[in-house]
Amino acid sequence: MPMPSVDQPLLDYLAAVEGHEAVLTFMEIETILDAALPPTAITSGGYWSSAGNSHVRAWQALGWRAHASPCKLRVRFTRDTVSDG
Repeated sequence: MPMPSVDQPLLDYLAAVEGHEAVLTFMEIETILDAALPPTAITSGGYWSSAGNSHVRAWQALGWRAHASPCKLRVRFTRDTVSDG
């Protein structure tokens, strides 16, 4: 049985968002995760956007993109929209 992802609570949160945007402070994300973010999450935008990170691939699979604002201590998640044609 695979180990649950430490990021699963954030993925669950994003899956439950009904709109196309969710803005969360780093502190709110830590509360959702019940864990501290690694220092790179606060100092490096790549933590939130690099497809080489498994947590980024996980929320991208749900249709979300993350846009970090370290100077504002927050992340804006935006949901990709799919055209019905």
